[in-house]
Amino acid sequence: NADLFWKNLEDLAKMAHELDPNHPVCTAMSTSSQTKLSNLAKYCPDVDVVMINCYLPNLPGVQTNIDAKWSKPYIISEFGPRGTWQIPDSDARKLPWKDGYSATSYALVEQTSTQKAADYADCYNNYIKPNESKGCIGSFVFLWGYQTHGQVLGWYGLQYRNGYAFAAADEMQKCWTGEYPKYKAPVINNRSDCKMNNKRADDVVYTTVGADNTAYVTATSPSNAPLRYYWLIVSENDAHDVPEGADVEIKGLITDNTLQTISFKSPSNVGAYRLVALVFDDAHKKVASAVIPFYVKSK
Repeated sequence: NADLFWKNLEDLAKMAHELDPNHPVCTAMSTSSQTKLSNLAKYCPDVDVVMINCYLPNLPGVQTNIDAKWSKPYIISEFGPRGTWQIPDSDARKLPWKDGYSATSYALVEQTSTQKAADYADCYNNYIKPNESKGCIGSFVFLWGYQTHGQVLGWYGLQYRNGYAFAAADEMQKCWTGEYPKYKAPVINNRSDCKMNNKRADDVVYTTVGADNTAYVTATSPSNAPLRYYWLIVSENDAHDVPEGADVEIKGLITDNTLQTISFKSPSNVGAYRLVALVFDDAHKKVASAVIPFYVKSK
C-alpha cells in the first residue's frame, strides 16, 4: 500500500545516508504530481533531491508543482517532445489503424527531425534553464543515441543508428555552450516537406497491395553540403523494440531509394507500414528524417 511504499523509500534513503553521508540521495518520479511531491516531502525527509521525468506539454507545469510542494533541489531527469503515450484520441497524429505495439495502441504520426529539434530547444530554454535559480540543478535530455525501444523507433534520440547527429544534437549544443556547431544537420522543415502520393502523414495515407506509389522529401543543408538520400519501408510491427543493429527494412519495393523523389510498390501483405526518408550530410556526419505511416488494403 501507499504508506508502506513511502516508508520503504525513506528507509532506503536513510540507509544510503548512513553508508555515505557525503552524497545526496535522489529518487525519480515519472511526473511532478503535487500529491507525490507532498508525500515525498512529508514521509521521506532523507531524500535530498527529486528527479522528474517530464516531456512536453507537461514540462511547463513542473515549476508550479515544485513551488507548491517541494522546497529542496530537483532535476529534470528526462525531457523531450511529447511522448507517444501522450497523444490524445482527438489528435490528428493518432491514425485510425493499430500499430502492432499493443492491442489498444494506434499508429502515430511523428514530427520531422527538425520539428523535434525545436521541441528539445523549447524544453531547455523555456522550462529548464530559467528555473536554475528556483531549485532546478540539472537536466538530462532523452536520449543521447538512437532509441531502439518504445512504440515508435526513433521517436526520441539525438543520433541515427550510424551515429550521425540529428538537428536536436545541434540545438542541445547551442543550449549547453551558447554556440551551434560549425556544421548543422540537414533541415526538413515540417511534414508538408515529405509526402506520399501527394499526401502528408497527417492526411491518413492508404494504398493497396502491389500498387504503384510515389514520394518525395524536400531538405536543405545549412552548410550547403551535398546531401545523400535514403528511403526505407518497415512494417509497423517492426517499428518498436528492435535490437540494436537489427535490419527490419523491407527490400525490393523501392525502384531507387537514393533519390529525392522515389517510386515504389506497396507491400504484398495487408497491414500498417512506415515510409522513412533519411537525408545524410556525410561530410559532417549529420542526418535529417521524416516518416509517413501508411496502410495497405487489399485490392
